[in-house]
Amino acid sequence: MELLVSLDDVVVGTLARPGRGDAVQFRIHESYRQRPARPVLGQCFEGKLDAPWPRSQQVPAFFANLLPEGALRRMIAETAGVGEDQDMRLLAHLGEDLPGAVRVHIQGDRGTEETSSMGERERPTSPAAQLRFSLAGVQLKFSMVRDGKGLTLPVSGRGGDWIVKLPDHEFAAVPENEAAMMEWARASGIEVPPFELVPFGSLVGVPERRFSPTTACYAVRRFDRPEPGRRVHIEDFAQVFDIAPAKKYDVHNYESIARVIHLVCGLADLREFVRRLVFVVLSGNADAHHKNWSLLYADGRNARLSPAYDLVATVAYPEVKRTLALKFNKSREFGDVSRAGFLRLGGKLGLDPLQVAGWADEDLAHIMSTWEHARTAVTPELRAAVDAHHSELGRSPQSILRVG
Repeated sequence: MELLVSLDDVVVGTLARPGRGDAVQFRIHESYRQRPARPVLGQCFEGKLDAPWPRSQQVPAFFANLLPEGALRRMIAETAGVGEDQDMRLLAHLGEDLPGAVRVHIQGDRGTEETSSMGERERPTSPAAQLRFSLAGVQLKFSMVRDGKGLTLPVSGRGGDWIVKLPDHEFAAVPENEAAMMEWARASGIEVPPFELVPFGSLVGVPERRFSPTTACYAVRRFDRPEPGRRVHIEDFAQVFDIAPAKKYDVHNYESIARVIHLVCGLADLREFVRRLVFVVLSGNADAHHKNWSLLYADGRNARLSPAYDLVATVAYPEVKRTLALKFNKSREFGDVSRAGFLRLGGKLGLDPLQVAGWADEDLAHIMSTWEHARTAVTPELRAAVDAHHSELGRSPQSILRVG
């Protein structure tokens, strides 16, 4: 099977597995290497365009991170008639509507024949059979179109410009939690895309789920689909660091993310990163892993930190471990995030440590002041969980926050 990889209409290279059991090889085309002002595919490829990408039995991590996880992956794999572990076939099936500006097309007779055999077993005729988009993450979500009637799953299964997340059967009120945290973040000066809560009954064309019509779902505007027919390239930090989706909680730390942002985005975006990291700590978010930070390429070449997304106060769920998703200052404990850690970060980046620590001081004061207003608009359960988290932080001698 051979797949042609493009950024919109710019051909980048080919992703090939010659036969069953063979290693996968990604080859960058000479036309892309020599193209003036070529668009960036991913930071992991920059500076390595002339060297062959290592062969592996697995699809390169950059491409694996374009595919969905969890329930959405299972649903798409089943309706496409492929195995959940068949990344090449899933990329072929979803290649017209992957995150960002990446497109994957089948190339050559071998690919056509293999794809035609993807549906050897009978495919369902339910709405789920039309799913032809990919969204990263474990939570069940759909890429939908907003029109005068609300949010609709496109008949083609492609082309959505809003992400709609359904409620979680294991954790209560996740949509309400995320909407509240995004509102708090916005009030704190963090850039977030448009979002809202919508009733399940208003969604058109989604596969049947057992929710009441009034159950709240979380809808957020896709910043990689800013207008009809336009795609903006994006890559998450699992792609930046070339690590598999299963390693999204491992390998690197928040200092590593900060270093890349400072290097490729500049000081203003590093300043924004510090603000968001302080917010992650204060909101009790244990899920800010590599895939929940991204770079956005509005012009195809120059990276900026994307708007914030997937902000959830996981401290509201006792089942979730109460530690940071990644290490900061050599620790995953919320209470170990200290002013000293930001001083150390500034020094590691070659900046004035007092400047970076001063940013964190400013953010702490402002975010906590906005919480005093935001807390009045959230559910009593969520308010109690976040307040209790602040009390725990205040009892830690190292914490950036002292309460009482």
